[in-house]
Formats: sequence, C-alpha cells, structure tokens
Amino acid sequence: SDKKCQYHYQIPPICYLKSMGVPTPASDRWWINDDGTEVRPYSEMSAQFPKTGLSPVVGFARDGFPIYALYGPDGQMVRSAIYEGDLDECNGKGEGSDYAYYITAEPPFVPTCLRGTIGNFAFATSDKKCPGSGISNSISGVTPSDGDDESAAFAKVPLLSALIS
Repeated sequence: SDKKCQYHYQIPPICYLKSMGVPTPASDRWWINDDGTEVRPYSEMSAQFPKTGLSPVVGFARDGFPIYALYGPDGQMVRSAIYEGDLDECNGKGEGSDYAYYITAEPPFVPTCLRGTIGNFAFATSDKKCPGSGISNSISGVTPSDGDDESAAFAKVPLLSALIS
C-alpha cells in the first residue's frame, strides 16, 4: 500500500484478473526478463499476454466510468498511447456514456486521469490488519473461473446491482 494505506498496483493485478476470467500470461513471472535477472522492458510486457480475449468490468473509476482489463469490445488487446495504442491520455476510449478506462499490459497500466465528474469519496484509516490468508472479493452475478470452463468467466455483470449487492 502507499503512505495513506491505500492498496495499489504498479503492474497489472494478475491474481485479480485471473479471478475475473481475463486471459493472463502462462507464467507468474511474466514481468521478469527471460534471464530472470531484472524487470522485463516495458515495451516487451504486452507480448507476454494473449493477443485476444474478453474482459468483464473489473472496477469503476471515481467518475463512474467502468474499468476494463486489457481487451476491448472487439476482443483485441488495448494498448496505451505511449506504446502506439488507441487509448487516450487517461488510458481510456469512447465517447459520452460509452467511455471506459482500461488496465494495460504496459505503462501507465491504469487510468492516469479522469474524464467525467468526480463523485464523493471518503475513507478512514483502520488498525485492522489484513488476514494472512488474504481477502476474498466477489461480485454478485460473476462466477469465478475454475480454469476448465471459460464461458462462465465472461458472464455479464449487471453494473448497478454489482455495486449495490
């Protein structure tokens, strides 16, 4: 976490993406170079992921727009503008209510700014420690993939009911 105790990632959250049914690299060391000696160059990171796949909504930004992971509506991997992709400076694309942000396989990895109106957000610090076994998250209407049946992983998430449940 950061100094404000807010958890964050500096590369795509592979365990979370797997749990949501998003195609991920075969190796959990995808971000390490082939020699195993250092972080892979950012320009090579997207090549570690399948080129096509489907992405459910994996989150929502503070402005209410959905966040998808790695793959656009056409099933093709999205790329950040820095790496000659078609995402804008906020790591998103679309117009009006069709706008969405994307997690990418290379920097900036996550949205860097917001396009919409920012809603209210509050948090409080806590002395509670995370359990040693981790925290299990679930979204109503989404069946986790067991690795055998990919069709269950791509269930559509009812946007409002997933947030309210």
